[in-house]
Amino acid sequence: MILVMLFFASASAAQVTCKGEWRSAALTNYESYPDPGSVECVKYNGCKWAGQFYGVNGKKSEKWVARNNIAAVHQKHWREYGGKTLRLRKNGRELFVKVLDLCSDSDCNGCCTNNLGGDGYLIDIEKYTMQRFGSGSGEVNFQVCR
Repeated sequence: MILVMLFFASASAAQVTCKGEWRSAALTNYESYPDPGSVECVKYNGCKWAGQFYGVNGKKSEKWVARNNIAAVHQKHWREYGGKTLRLRKNGRELFVKVLDLCSDSDCNGCCTNNLGGDGYLIDIEKYTMQRFGSGSGEVNFQVCR
């Protein structure tokens, strides 16, 4: 697992430069293609938005989702972070993610605002991204890349 993560980090690192301060956020996770009737589908409107991302045109296949490191941020931080690459760090692991989606309180009865943490941020990573990162909850440090 560590070798796989290093491969993803190295490939991404060659394409981006990360500078500036590290910030802290609450780390949560979601599933872009949830099972019908699941909590993700019903409580968080996951089936309504399956394969769709706020910052991407059209619906993406599950295969496309699985190949990309996808993150969402709270809707109030979209202008600042939407479309950008973030370097995540937790428990000695790092992964580069692309902010392609936002977490909207209207989809989940205020859950996005309730989940803000750390320095007042939320980073919600997609299931396949979480599997590569090795964690999808707690607190995470992040840095903005160019």
